[in-house]
Amino acid sequence: MEGRFTAISSDLVINFLVVFLFVFTAGFFAAVESSFFSLDRLKIKRLADKNNKSAKIVEFLRNRPKELVITFLIGNELANVAATSLVASITITYFGKEYLLIGSFISALLLLSLGDITPKIIGTNYPEKYALTVARPFYLFYILITPFRIVLLKTTEWILNKFGIQILSEEHKITEDDLRFIIHNAVDTKTITEEEKKLIENTFELSEKTVIEIMVPRRDIFAVEKGITVRELANLLQDKDYSRIPVYQGDLDNIVGIIHLKDIIFLILEGKEEKIDNFIKPVLFMPEFTTLLDAMKKFNETQQHLAIVINEHGTTIGLLTYKDIIESIVGDIPEEFEVVEPSIKQLSENVWILSGKTDVEFLTEEFNITLPEDYDYDTVAGFVLSQLKDLPKEGDSFEYQGYKFTVLQMSFNRIEKVQIEKLENQPSEESGVENA
Repeated sequence: MEGRFTAISSDLVINFLVVFLFVFTAGFFAAVESSFFSLDRLKIKRLADKNNKSAKIVEFLRNRPKELVITFLIGNELANVAATSLVASITITYFGKEYLLIGSFISALLLLSLGDITPKIIGTNYPEKYALTVARPFYLFYILITPFRIVLLKTTEWILNKFGIQILSEEHKITEDDLRFIIHNAVDTKTITEEEKKLIENTFELSEKTVIEIMVPRRDIFAVEKGITVRELANLLQDKDYSRIPVYQGDLDNIVGIIHLKDIIFLILEGKEEKIDNFIKPVLFMPEFTTLLDAMKKFNETQQHLAIVINEHGTTIGLLTYKDIIESIVGDIPEEFEVVEPSIKQLSENVWILSGKTDVEFLTEEFNITLPEDYDYDTVAGFVLSQLKDLPKEGDSFEYQGYKFTVLQMSFNRIEKVQIEKLENQPSEESGVENA
């Protein structure tokens, strides 16, 4: 009798282990569904381009959504049916038919929690990681059920056609790569200009660039301390063009809010001594690796236009505005109270004044200046710093390829304006540095 009981117990344990195997198999396919349709296809493409085998499989399957859906549905349904049937069999065999309803409830609970909801949450939260991990075993299953998938796909299409529903074929779906190819051809055929092409491509990059790439770095943040008066703020704002000012308490790692200049402009004009504390509004914080697309969505959701960028330790590392994101697409936009000055101003036939922020390639395009092959700066200010080899002061100058460069204006260690003068005798290479 004892031996028979032991045999029954062993069989029951094995059966339950098989049930859990089917449940976890159902979860495997459920997570495939959520991960494959949540992943960043650009990340996968970049990995595939680097010859990552799993990424190539993921890209292959993701480009065939109909086949992908049928594959994970077949796997999921087979596992669900197997688990449900086995639980029903165990219930009838070991407990009797009167417990069948309870057995059905238990199997439904297991499949819903462990075979569907939990794995889908995992797949959604870690889409690229999960998809790359399961790519090879899932692809093997994809190959094995090819005959069944073809039959199901054809049957489904036949049924839909009978109801007059047309399925859009993969060839008619335009991907981002297709759009880039179309844009490139449009430039070649003069349908759009290079400027329009750049505008469109910048829009694509919103999902690739992070806020840390375009933010104002910590050292350049203009902020004021909580407790100062409106008049003190007005004095600090002289020669500044800001419409929103961060407010801190103690130091920049404790930003408590922002001041909107429009809220206190009349008090400033009246010279009031009222403290700014009554006008502080909540500030938005963003992690440093937030994409520009997510940042734009966050700005739209909160109706804010300025955010403080923080690192993993909560330290303030920069400042981002909605305007910064738009400028990354369309170029510079003036502040609300900013007097717009041209970045390039010609004083005479041979003398120009340039903003330090002017693109360094302007020197090549307009003055035929050849930049060093290994240059790693983007602006005229960066070029000047590389030539002077030290932090300049106003009046410092140097000659380079027939032009004299003079630092006209500095602000907080930044080169704001540079004068370029064409020399009468143009040497072919730089001829030295002068200090005023």
